[in-house]
Amino acid sequence: TTSLYDMYGKKVVLEGERPTFRVLALHGKGGSGEEFAQRVAPLVDALDNEELSQWRWSFPTAPHDNAWWTLPPGVRSFNAEAFDGIEASIQALEELCEREGPFDAVLGHSQGAMLTAVLLSRGLMGEMGEGPGTTIRPQCAILTGAAWPNPYSQVIDDMVGAETLLPPTLHCIGEKDTMNPPEQAAKLAHCFRGQVWGHEGGHIVPLGPGDLERISGFLVGHCRPGENQKPPATASALESQGQSW
Repeated sequence: TTSLYDMYGKKVVLEGERPTFRVLALHGKGGSGEEFAQRVAPLVDALDNEELSQWRWSFPTAPHDNAWWTLPPGVRSFNAEAFDGIEASIQALEELCEREGPFDAVLGHSQGAMLTAVLLSRGLMGEMGEGPGTTIRPQCAILTGAAWPNPYSQVIDDMVGAETLLPPTLHCIGEKDTMNPPEQAAKLAHCFRGQVWGHEGGHIVPLGPGDLERISGFLVGHCRPGENQKPPATASALESQGQSW
């Protein structure tokens, strides 16, 4: 059968079975994968009701006592000189991507949103041959409750002029966020040329009816079948791993 839907003015024809999209969900400092899954359950349920696609979620727990990096006492991510342990976190996520990916979208909250920004900028610079890159290359990303990832200021500044190569981003910014300054989230959105979804809440993933419609619509509108699939293994690749047809 053939289905047709129109999202943000784009028409997409899907034939046969519903495509499956995979989302990597990154919790904030002090959270966990299990807790974050419970928190965003309304969004998961909303996408489960999406008739033309299927969604699979991965909710890892950060390796450094439920944080993606560590900081000295009294230091915040937006004024830190370094994110100790972030490379180990990225490696763990890349290994997860090998097992459960590739990921079509990333949803990051708070420290997880800052990590998402680092992954996106790192992926771009790697593609341009100016950094180590990453295997996590989503079609789109959603950042909620973000702050400025200070140690990566230069990397993000270096993206100027190449933003069109970045995947689309949606930045959810709470006007009552007292944990991370909303103006920093807005600065990050500007650097990524991302869309902004403002809400009246605080340091949360907004999940009201209008928020769910906006966030789920963003995901559905920017994930395309076949755009982020693993290439089939070749005979030479299998032989190099000590395997054969």
